[in-house]
Amino acid sequence: MNNKVSIFANDVQAPIKVELHENGEYFVSARELHEFLEIKSKFADWIKNRIEKYDFSEISDYISFSKILENGGREIQYCLSINMAKELAMVENNHQGKKARQYFISCEDKLKQIQELIIQQQFDSLQSLEKDIANNRNDVDNIMKFLNTEFPRVKEYFEYVDGRIDDLEAKLSTENKTLENTVERVDKIEETLGFKAVAHIYIIFCPRRRWYKIGSSHNAKGRKKAFDVIDANLVIILEIPVFSRDEAYNQETTLKKRFITKHQQGEWYALDENDLAYLKSLEQSNIKHLTQMA
Repeated sequence: MNNKVSIFANDVQAPIKVELHENGEYFVSARELHEFLEIKSKFADWIKNRIEKYDFSEISDYISFSKILENGGREIQYCLSINMAKELAMVENNHQGKKARQYFISCEDKLKQIQELIIQQQFDSLQSLEKDIANNRNDVDNIMKFLNTEFPRVKEYFEYVDGRIDDLEAKLSTENKTLENTVERVDKIEETLGFKAVAHIYIIFCPRRRWYKIGSSHNAKGRKKAFDVIDANLVIILEIPVFSRDEAYNQETTLKKRFITKHQQGEWYALDENDLAYLKSLEQSNIKHLTQMA
């Protein structure tokens, strides 16, 4: 037995307890019924006699099990179906039997009402579930329509992005070749002049941010290696030769003032093609000046 319940809302109205078994069926204690009917014979004799006489079947009409008592002993318990309890009450043919029978009939009516209520609740739940399923199906249909409409656009966008990446990679490759040619050109100029420039104005390009760093050093390549620790993709695009470190510092300061409106951070500037053209013209001017000095 799991839970003792009364079919009536008020337990005072229930002459005999009705128990809800773990299998979902309602049962009555045969011992309580025996006591309520005021049977004079012993319980064990009475219940065995009634089972044999009226051909009650275990499982379908009753369940029996052994119960351990507080004193350590055991006794057989019988749980009767409401139909069996009602029939036993009727065959006793006394006032208590009549009272018990009427009570069990009222229990059946109450149970029928409860079952109808449960069925209605289950039916309502199923209807609500069907509505939810229909709404979800509509949501899924709308999502699929949206995906069918938007997927080609998304695909087109990613194809565009892939194309832009290819263009940028091609541009970067061209810039790297330009850098190699520039370094080669400077080396040839210095070789022609017969001396090494004392210092350089260097322009380092950051592909990730599209910024340019303006600085001066007697060893531009060494400076670039120092920045490789931060970003290995940095490239030197210009090494403008200068005849002295002081002149390198002065030209660097002048350039930073010229590009002050394009300053981003530290020595980094967002230069455009016109600015780069100016820097290349400065490179040519410095080379011409150094050539005259030589």
